[in-house]
Amino acid sequence: MIEDAVTKRSDKLWRHVLGSAKFEEIYNDKDALYDIEIAKTRDRQYLFLQSEPRILPKRATCAPTARGDFTVFLPREKGHRYYLDHREGLFYIRTNRSGRNFAVMTAPVDSPAPKSWKVFVAHRDNVRIQDIDLFKDFAVSVERAMRWTTCVSIISKPAPGRKSRIPSPCIRSSGRHAGL
Repeated sequence: MIEDAVTKRSDKLWRHVLGSAKFEEIYNDKDALYDIEIAKTRDRQYLFLQSEPRILPKRATCAPTARGDFTVFLPREKGHRYYLDHREGLFYIRTNRSGRNFAVMTAPVDSPAPKSWKVFVAHRDNVRIQDIDLFKDFAVSVERAMRWTTCVSIISKPAPGRKSRIPSPCIRSSGRHAGL
């Protein structure tokens, strides 16, 4: 990515093959209200090119490999913010579509449209889902209840005789960030 010298925003993504002198521009966000960033999933199956608004909704795109073409996951929609991750054939979407405090939905890779979304962590009016981290056998949901209390919930894969959601203690912070 390159930061524009005038606007000071990241707006272009380039591909470079090691050992080559060539740089290929693969994305250029011409909308001055957006910055772009690139991230990979924890399982290293996808790269996400995220177009982050300064004040408006978010759009993210994904590619299966560094040589793959990026495709739009969802088009920009006013007021809708979402963040993506992937594990074992499912996209995990942290979205504010069902409420301002976010929910986490899943969708199959081959059918990621909202009509295919299933609830993984439901929206709650009194708890904001700050983040979701996916691991092989469990997920960690970082949640904020009340003003400065951060809770971490461990969500394991369902198995006979095992709870799927393991509550954990909350951490009260007097500052902006809880010491996790």
